[in-house]
Amino acid sequence: MFADAELMGIPHRLVLGERGLDKGEIEYKGRCDKKAQYVPLDSVIEFIEDKLQA
Repeated sequence: MFADAELMGIPHRLVLGERGLDKGEIEYKGRCDKKAQYVPLDSVIEFIEDKLQA
């Protein structure tokens, strides 16, 4: 599924998984990023807005 998204050129990926939600965070990975970042749920909107503005 993630490989298909990369082939299609989708620039941002957000993963909401059970473990991450238990920790209060989501996984973010940009298409050009080598590693995923874990973002606290309470700051996801601001984080994504910043990424989209860049």
